[in-house]
Amino acid sequence: MLNQTATAILRELEGIPVIDTHEHMLPPAMHTAMKYSFFNLMIPYAQFDLVSAGMSRRFMWRNDLNDEEVVQCYTEFRKYWPLVKNNAYGMHVRRTLRESFDIDDITDDNYLHIGELLNSTRTENHYREVLQEECNVKYVLNQFGSYYAYREQDSYFIPHANMLKNGVIEDIAELTQSSSAPTLDDHLELLYARMQEGKQAGARLVKYDASCFLCKGDKSLAESQFNTLLRGDRCNSEEMQSYLYKATLRFAKELDLVAAVHTGVWDNINRKSPLLLFPIVESNPDVIFDIYHMG
Repeated sequence: MLNQTATAILRELEGIPVIDTHEHMLPPAMHTAMKYSFFNLMIPYAQFDLVSAGMSRRFMWRNDLNDEEVVQCYTEFRKYWPLVKNNAYGMHVRRTLRESFDIDDITDDNYLHIGELLNSTRTENHYREVLQEECNVKYVLNQFGSYYAYREQDSYFIPHANMLKNGVIEDIAELTQSSSAPTLDDHLELLYARMQEGKQAGARLVKYDASCFLCKGDKSLAESQFNTLLRGDRCNSEEMQSYLYKATLRFAKELDLVAAVHTGVWDNINRKSPLLLFPIVESNPDVIFDIYHMG
């Protein structure tokens, strides 16, 4: 009876449309142009476990390995994979291999074949077949790639307004290309323009990070840090960053964009803590927030 009930529940769940609200996938057109190897399965998560276990960092984020580099990578990988393959991320990699290719593990005998199998997925319809037909995903809120990387047939991919595409130092360099004496207000206008561009391209959210709100955001201190950076000197620019990004929340409201805030992982927890968002949410009651990883 329990098995029948579980089966009935599963069938009901399989029929429910899904909106995937947080992905960093290659746009479909970029997927078809990739050259994959077994190590793509390690990016981004399992690679951190591998490095923690002792693997060199030189292969981190390398999704473009040539044939010789694939062999070099595997020669080092094989020493550390037994130490992490039963961790959460390693088990997820193995589950993906098992469900997609009926392969249980990555070995000397199959690592090159795994790359071949991954490359066999680079078809025009692969994303649609997996995401929409198998997983019943209606929309994917994707946070990767240019707005212009999506084609008409990729309309189920919803981009994000990429306001943070550079950093404050790179933003200042961009500002000085169009003005000999840019101001902090000009910087704010640049961020607003990016949000507008995203909205026009179909974005439904604008991405933040918890560390965007580390400081109180005092304008006088922000202007001082801005002018220091403008002179080409180095300084801690977090007060300026907090001032700018807090100010853009009113633009999120104006443009009807959800403020999606990454918390929890990828950095010192004190810089990523969801607790940083309590005063931000309380002081912006008209803004819709989606706070990632707050558990």
